Amino acid sequence: MAAQSLSEHALQALREGRNAEAAALYLQHMADGRRDLAAAVNCAIALRRLRRFEEGLRVLEPYRGAALAAVPYTLGQLYSGLRRWDEAVAAYREARTFQSTPDLELSLARALLALGQYEEGFRLFESRVDVADFPTRRLQAPGIAEWRGESLEGRSILVWMEQGLGDQIQFARYLPRLRQAARIGVACHSALVPLFSPLADEVFARDRPFTAKGYHHWVLSMSLPHRLGTAIDTLPPTPYLATPDAYREKWRGKVPERVGVVWQANRNNPDGALRSLPSPDLLDPIRRATTVVDLQAPRGDFADLAAILEQLDLLISVDTAPAHLAGALGLPAWVLLAPVSDWRWGEGETTPWYPTLRLFRGGWEEMIARAAAELEGAAADG
Repeated sequence: MAAQSLSEHALQALREGRNAEAAALYLQHMADGRRDLAAAVNCAIALRRLRRFEEGLRVLEPYRGAALAAVPYTLGQLYSGLRRWDEAVAAYREARTFQSTPDLELSLARALLALGQYEEGFRLFESRVDVADFPTRRLQAPGIAEWRGESLEGRSILVWMEQGLGDQIQFARYLPRLRQAARIGVACHSALVPLFSPLADEVFARDRPFTAKGYHHWVLSMSLPHRLGTAIDTLPPTPYLATPDAYREKWRGKVPERVGVVWQANRNNPDGALRSLPSPDLLDPIRRATTVVDLQAPRGDFADLAAILEQLDLLISVDTAPAHLAGALGLPAWVLLAPVSDWRWGEGETTPWYPTLRLFRGGWEEMIARAAAELEGAAADG
């Protein structure tokens, strides 16, 4: 196949999402040291989609300094995939010297947030609403102004809790900071309504039709850190959620096991499969070490889950909403993080967002073996 034909076929494969084929064709096209800037960028894009980050860097780093914004931008994505956040930030800043786009601003924001640089990171995170495939958009609420941080004295505000259940739980910590408002309304997932009710005057299930009347302002929940001037050392503390008494009484004495497990993340999340264990059988070493209750299947709403978690010694979970709930309640949890772990988990074994959480990193079997060994050691110690 001629060189031109190879690159044309590779480009077509890339456009159609056949990334493994595209990468192979581009690598063949560039064999024997052929230099082709466009092919190198596209090959790196295909390799990034395949999560072959190191290989992507080997292809693209020789072109660093080329007068093309796609080079540093794609390098930033590759560095981010490897959690090499400082290098990612440098690459994204270089890309901004060519042009600024919402996608670029959001990528830079995530890298800065992973480094704990919250003030600039959350300011740039505002770009998310302008990214084409991001799940959040500005509210269309005629007659209601977006809140930009001005005084709420004598005013009312509606907070739209963004994205998934874990995101909504994480950012609910900011609701008490709005208490100067005359009235606070919250629109969240119906499964969270009982837990969020003490934090607001009105709580609406956003996944069901509702009417919110008489509000002066609205704000997206993930804009609150920027609007309130959050830095890494000024995060609202935990616990900020509490199990309702009726739910606590409902579950009292009904959970004899010591450890709860959650092994699958939300499959509707683009990274859900990557954050999930391939099989619950991988948890067998933990089952041999202690008594375990599988909390994967819902047992009511999240107030039910909160009441269950209160009766356990520990939750062991992949990166998904129950881990956030444990942290928001101030309860202990071990979180098994896939390599796809995002900005909120930073680096290391702890996170300022949830001081009672411990973060495990590595391969699934390795993390589970470490957890099981620690549980066995704790049992032996009595």
